[in-house]
Amino acid sequence: EGPTLWNKDSQSLISIFDVNVGIGNPEPACKLDVAGEICTNGIALSSDRRFKKNIQSLKDMLNPCLALRGVTYNFKTNEFPNKKFSSANQIGFIAQELEILFPELVSTDSNGYKSVDYARITPILVEAIKALSERKVQLEQVSTHKAQLLAEIAEDLELIKSVLPQPNGNSAD
Repeated sequence: EGPTLWNKDSQSLISIFDVNVGIGNPEPACKLDVAGEICTNGIALSSDRRFKKNIQSLKDMLNPCLALRGVTYNFKTNEFPNKKFSSANQIGFIAQELEILFPELVSTDSNGYKSVDYARITPILVEAIKALSERKVQLEQVSTHKAQLLAEIAEDLELIKSVLPQPNGNSAD
């Protein structure tokens, strides 16, 4: 009775409708909530231009990226056994710290626990790298200009030396 929550349409397709599914998690907080690690060859996120509106380029991403703090850590596996956290050393961010700079990357569940969408930090890092590259080009241009000025000054100095009398009273000729 009630609405159909799933259909088996063929031998290889099962569709689940309007429910949250938990794998190793009896209280899923989203459409698919997995306690433990997921093994896959990749995850494709919807990114087609046709799905989007109000598209604007990210700007000034270098300074916020410089404020990020990458950390190593271990999960509290004994305190949260139902999460099936890995006991291996981890690398990442602290969600509360990241949320200050990039709130769009942090989600909070109904119990107040935070998670980070690590895939979405990629465009931010790309824009920061592009800003660094632009600064590098500008510094190279300044350096080249300074080298040219120094070469001109050295030539002028040699010319001045050639026309000034030498300490022994002779000219440089």
